[in-house]
Amino acid sequence: MGHNSKYIKRDKLKILLEILEIAKSNIKKTHILYKANINFYQLTRYLDLLLGLEMLEETNQPHKGYRTTEKGRQMLNLFYSDGPPLPIVKEQEIQQL
Repeated sequence: MGHNSKYIKRDKLKILLEILEIAKSNIKKTHILYKANINFYQLTRYLDLLLGLEMLEETNQPHKGYRTTEKGRQMLNLFYSDGPPLPIVKEQEIQQL
């Protein structure tokens, strides 16, 4: 198999954040699947995780789908805010607490 230099592997956090961003407005499951560019198995696992963390909610109106909750929006704001970066805490400092 040849290596495709155009392919960039995304980490799980990046995919979770993409799903939260995609679902800011009520969206169907299949639309999340295509927009996030993941397979059905991955989507099911990510949706279960985000639902369990209460960052995503299921909707029935105007159609069955998913929507990012306020908790999910707060998570997006943590990662995409224009504010100062979060301080890096060293392991030694954590042990001193």
